[in-house]
Amino acid sequence: MMASEQELESRIINPFLNPLEFWRRYLINSVQTNRAFYENATKATEYWFKAFWDPWKGGR
Repeated sequence: MMASEQELESRIINPFLNPLEFWRRYLINSVQTNRAFYENATKATEYWFKAFWDPWKGGR
């Protein structure tokens, strides 16, 4: 699905004309990116923890 030219123009922010909106979007996007990274990192940690440190896998 292609976005119309008007939709594309509304997404582009000129930081010189509206610096507050630029920084607001920048911070929101960075928080969302970090949240996704930490969610994936915790899933990977749980996987490796279960694979290597699970006490029930040692034949006990």
